[in-house]
Amino acid sequence: MTYPHASLSDKQARETWFCIPEFRYAYELALGAKGYQQFKSNRQSIRASGGELDLIGWPDGTSVTYHRLDGTEPIDVNNLVDTYRASATMFRIVSVKSA
Repeated sequence: MTYPHASLSDKQARETWFCIPEFRYAYELALGAKGYQQFKSNRQSIRASGGELDLIGWPDGTSVTYHRLDGTEPIDVNNLVDTYRASATMFRIVSVKSA
C-alpha cells in the first residue's frame, strides 16, 4: 500500500511506523551520505550515555531520527506520532516555499 508523502492520519502513523534496519544504503537514502556519518557519530555518543537514537520510517516515505534519553525504555508511540505530525507539517511548508 502506498500513501502520498507526509499524509498519514494519526491512527495510520501510530500503526504503521517501523525502525529502519541499520543498513548503510537505507540510511544513506534517508539521510544522505554525510547525514548518515553524522547520525552514526551522534548515535555512538547517545549510546555511550545510555540513550538510543533510532531512524523511524513510515510507508509514505517519511523518516525521522528519534532520540530516547533512556535506551531501555520503549518508544513512546504518542510522542512518535507527534514527531511524525511535526515532520509532515514541515514537509508541506517547505514544499509550498519551493513551488
